[in-house]
Amino acid sequence: MRSALAPVILGLPGWLHRLVGKSGANPNAIPYAANFVRDEYWSGGRLIRGFANVPAHSYTRAGTRYASTAGGVLLPFAANVARRTDKGLKVDAGATNLIPYSEFANGLADLSFSAGLVAAVSLSDFGPFATGLSFGYAAATVSYAYRTVTLTAVPWAFSVFLKMDDGNPPAFGHSSGSNIANDFCFAIGDQRPSPNAYTITPLANGVYRVSGTTTPPAGAGDIGVLKYATNSARTFKVTGYQIELGAVATDYIPTAGSAAAAGLDSFALT
Repeated sequence: MRSALAPVILGLPGWLHRLVGKSGANPNAIPYAANFVRDEYWSGGRLIRGFANVPAHSYTRAGTRYASTAGGVLLPFAANVARRTDKGLKVDAGATNLIPYSEFANGLADLSFSAGLVAAVSLSDFGPFATGLSFGYAAATVSYAYRTVTLTAVPWAFSVFLKMDDGNPPAFGHSSGSNIANDFCFAIGDQRPSPNAYTITPLANGVYRVSGTTTPPAGAGDIGVLKYATNSARTFKVTGYQIELGAVATDYIPTAGSAAAAGLDSFALT
């Protein structure tokens, strides 16, 4: 990206790797260059290492949001802290996670409904997550863990973080949620989006983020993970529930008692 004026990035989705432009609107201003992957910057005629040390920029974002490293390590970034990792600078539009207790710190009490072989668990080697739910399996048992949320009749994206107990990736091999080729499926209102259309993102230590999208009817709907008795016999642990408006899941926004919003990532040269 090159500009004779000060470039501004406001919620452009994705990873920003490099930037070349001017610091200020004056065409004679000192050039600015950034390599966000290496965390190196040229400003004021000198090389600067460390994003926080660069004087010629501003960055804002309301709310805590996560981003990952190249090795799949998931990191939290507090409000107004740039989400820079060795992948670059992550920028996204704002979003709201409507699940009020995304990590189940209070166990099953953080759910509206649960049944079957679902239990609260402490997590280890699960990235930044310390609490979640375990899903067991029995051939005659349906297990689910739902939170009731009011939705509108537009596309919504639901996502979770999980680790399969056998250490292998999750499997979603059929469009029908109850099929044996699926390890489980999502419930979004009365919809069961096709598992073989889920997006699966690998992270570090055998953790995966899985997301799916559908358009439910307007009104209160149960959101969560559903494991049919006819699904595979594989068991797993899950946390980080997120339901958000839109057709694509965005970066994780943690909640602890109420819905939480994260504003757009706003970066500008000054």
